[in-house]
Amino acid sequence: MHDLTSFASALSESTLKAYLNADYKVLSKPPFSFKIGQLCTNLPQLLHEHHAICAAFITAFNPYGQLHTIEQNHEADDRLRAMIHAHQLSYCEGFGSDPDGQWEEEKSYLIINLALEPSKELARRFQQNALVWIDTEAIPQLVLLESPQNSKKIVR
Repeated sequence: MHDLTSFASALSESTLKAYLNADYKVLSKPPFSFKIGQLCTNLPQLLHEHHAICAAFITAFNPYGQLHTIEQNHEADDRLRAMIHAHQLSYCEGFGSDPDGQWEEEKSYLIINLALEPSKELARRFQQNALVWIDTEAIPQLVLLESPQNSKKIVR
């Protein structure tokens, strides 16, 4: 169970619930999806294949949760992908989606073996409210980015 009142955040409860209820899809071979706080049996295999101990699911779409045009989102996505390539990071493309269809899919990347602090830094660079963090337990965690100095995990 997620305690939505256990931390101070500028996010609305509906935005936070959207992040927690989203389907996070990874376009690997084979493709799979995961949810926050739920064991995903595909993740350990993917980490093992890449000799990795962690991964971060990050998007550049809709900075700070504000709707942007498709052109703006694609431009931001191009910058994120270029940065991933420039740093020679392993990744799988993916997207976050709303199971109720209330918001559009957001193209994302599962960046493999990027430690938590650099993951938060990257997400902040693209003005994101949160990222999804996966460690060897393979239970995805939502990490809220309240400010550059303070972020909190919602675990399980």
